[in-house]
Amino acid sequence: MLKIALAGAANTGKLELAAALTRALQACGEHAFEVVVADTPERLTGLAPNNLTLLMGLKIRQASACSAGTLEAEDGLIRTALANAGVPYQVIYGEGEERLAQALQAAQRLLLPRSWMLLPGGQAGKPKTSPWVWMCDKCSDPQCEHRLLSALLAHRSKA
Repeated sequence: MLKIALAGAANTGKLELAAALTRALQACGEHAFEVVVADTPERLTGLAPNNLTLLMGLKIRQASACSAGTLEAEDGLIRTALANAGVPYQVIYGEGEERLAQALQAAQRLLLPRSWMLLPGGQAGKPKTSPWVWMCDKCSDPQCEHRLLSALLAHRSKA
């Protein structure tokens, strides 16, 4: 079971994202997950067993001058607690659907071994199945660079 922990300063949208993330994952047919809101110091230090920890980015532009300093201080304390506990985390920014899309993107690698891509709104789409091919800037022959490097290595091994 995948545990997804949401951490962040006050009024950063942890609860809203937890609800939206839960709905989106359930709509995609995923049920082997748990979303936890880490809103106390005890929960922050207990995040080590979680598979994914998401830290809510600050929305300083929307905060007043007095509360911006408080939010930055709280965010700094959270980051320090996560670092001291050795908990890796990813920062999520944006509003609403943008934040949900970032959270789903972070979770998809861990949740779905079949490599399906989760999309906002609970829709799932199939991933691209063809392999990535490097194309040289000078020509459209993808084997060109390979032949060049292979010949260079063969020349060096003879010398």
